Amino acid sequence: MSGSGSKLLRWLLVAGGVVALWVLWPRDPEEMRVEKARSGGGAVGREVVPEAGRGAGHPDARSFGSEAISAEREPEVLLGFFQILRERHGAFPEGEGNAQFMRALAGNNPSGLVVFPVGHRRLDANGALLDAWGTPFAFHPVSRQYLEIRSAGADREMYTADDLVVPKRPDESR
Repeated sequence: MSGSGSKLLRWLLVAGGVVALWVLWPRDPEEMRVEKARSGGGAVGREVVPEAGRGAGHPDARSFGSEAISAEREPEVLLGFFQILRERHGAFPEGEGNAQFMRALAGNNPSGLVVFPVGHRRLDANGALLDAWGTPFAFHPVSRQYLEIRSAGADREMYTADDLVVPKRPDESR
């Protein structure tokens, strides 16, 4: 086989492997356990969340809060986790506060998909996700298709100049 044919074959094998991993990733044992618990006749409306420390969730969720993801990128990465649920269910989760949104990422969603692990080091005692400076993220569902995520930034005060906000609104110049 020629050099370019060999490169093409390797590229196709790698691409096929990536697609296979993406398709198979949500079907981890933790997600199946949550789905089994949901369908097992539990109380209607009862929240089912995976056990802490099981390592379930998206690989980037396990890296969240480490050197692998900078504080400035955290809101963007977090929005990506919610977009996984939006793609799966047609809308972002609904909720009143940070902890309720995080429970949706931890498996309390219509398909029981676990995107963010329950026992994560950045979750406070109430289940709210804290930013790099120890302040809870703010989630503002503008519509079923638009979720704003805000970190208070280094000054730990919301709605100041150093806040990190995603997605950026068209009228923002920064």
